[in-house]
Amino acid sequence: GDVPAEALDALLKPLAGAERDYRALGRGLPKGKDPSTRILAAAASRVALPCGAEAVRLDVAGDRFLRRQVRTLVATAVHAARSRPGDERALLDLATCGDVHR
Repeated sequence: GDVPAEALDALLKPLAGAERDYRALGRGLPKGKDPSTRILAAAASRVALPCGAEAVRLDVAGDRFLRRQVRTLVATAVHAARSRPGDERALLDLATCGDVHR
């Protein structure tokens, strides 16, 4: 089913601020490349499309991104909202599960 924008927004908020190891979200990370990035801001909101339909818009700003990090972040956020409803740390936990410094 549909995932409410408010649920995605609550999941995204804890990602902003600190530099973290996001290797779990990167794809094809070259050996030796630093997997740490800082997400500066992340939010979700409901938007109206020109055709009259509604959609959820995700805005993510960072100091840099790993290859396919944002694409994987969006899919993981939807998965977390569906599988762990109400757990606002679910996305942070999944996104940083590869962090060897945790």
